[in-house]
Amino acid sequence: MWNVLDGGMKRHDDVVIGSGVAAGYAAQEFAQQTTEKGKLAITADSSVPYDRPPLSKGLLAGEKGPADILINEDSFYREHGIDVLVNQRITEADLEGKRLRSESGEEFEFGKLLITTGSEPRCLSVPGADLEGIHYLRLLRDSEKIREAMRSARRAVVIGAGFIGMEVASVLARKGIETTVVFPQERVWQRFFTPEMSAFFQGYFSRRGVKFFPREKWLVSPDNAE
Repeated sequence: MWNVLDGGMKRHDDVVIGSGVAAGYAAQEFAQQTTEKGKLAITADSSVPYDRPPLSKGLLAGEKGPADILINEDSFYREHGIDVLVNQRITEADLEGKRLRSESGEEFEFGKLLITTGSEPRCLSVPGADLEGIHYLRLLRDSEKIREAMRSARRAVVIGAGFIGMEVASVLARKGIETTVVFPQERVWQRFFTPEMSAFFQGYFSRRGVKFFPREKWLVSPDNAE
């Protein structure tokens, strides 16, 4: 619990932390339940809440823009008295005192708190993991950076053969980029599909130029390891 409380700190009845689907629809629910002001949405992202699946599909392929994937337009939040703070990463939470502190040092009081941050990608922990050209896909700006890198890329390696990894590989291959998928399982989508289904999809992508290297493990940082 913090000992110092800024007397000018603004209190919000309801605070939502996050920028994805859950945050966007929570804002809609709050708006339907009451017309009172005093709501707050805080996100470490650069945008109001948006639909995340297009980050590895339509947005990455350039078929959609950022405005196309918003759950609610900017005007929705203004009309319903919901303040949205972008680029604010919350680093401390005093749940007993009902206060939050951001990375920049700003503090917020809340009546109710909804945490909808989702998960973080596991990060590589190998020599060269901090080199330029290595991307992680989770946020809108991540997808935009990868899309920009695709303009000049000739080859790409995708680590992971889950739904997101396969979707990214598909987009890369469609753009004429030589794409290799590396993953630790014996087959793609092993956790979800039968061997026959996995073989079908791997064959489908292989015929479109994607190369697969199964049973390959890599190191991830301890904070993100399974």
